[in-house]
Amino acid sequence: MAMQSAWLLCRRLIAAQDNVLTGPALTLVGEGYAADWGRWFAPRIRVAAAFAHVVIRPACAAPLGPLVKRFPGLLTFGARFSGKATRVAGLG
Repeated sequence: MAMQSAWLLCRRLIAAQDNVLTGPALTLVGEGYAADWGRWFAPRIRVAAAFAHVVIRPACAAPLGPLVKRFPGLLTFGARFSGKATRVAGLG
């Protein structure tokens, strides 16, 4: 997330490089970055928090090991659902 977050910020800074030292341009960069960050990372944080609430309870966590062992694709589904399998930074 740190690397992707840096990429999001750099993308905004590069786009505004001619005006970035002025107050209004810097404010716009910050607002745009905050919106990008929320769009890309808020779902991950929400899913991680929900998962943590489930696995912290032994009665809920106990069946998860055998379930994932039987259906390993659940891990891939979880990664996609949370946005972890989505590329934020494009190539080039």
